[in-house]
Amino acid sequence: MSQTIAMISHNTSRIARSATETRELATHGADIVSQSGCEVQEIARVVREATEIMQTLNDRSQQVGIVTGK
Repeated sequence: MSQTIAMISHNTSRIARSATETRELATHGADIVSQSGCEVQEIARVVREATEIMQTLNDRSQQVGIVTGK
């Protein structure tokens, strides 16, 4: 009987360690997902800025074309 109790205790300890490792991995994964979301938002912001700059350049190019008659 004491051998059975020792085996159960050992298995319970292994399960507890596995649960802790799983929780740590899940937390780390959630952090990575959160960081990825922030980076995607930053990329979107930069793309919007680049689009605005390109539109401004296009507008000015058209103005130059009008002034030079081309």
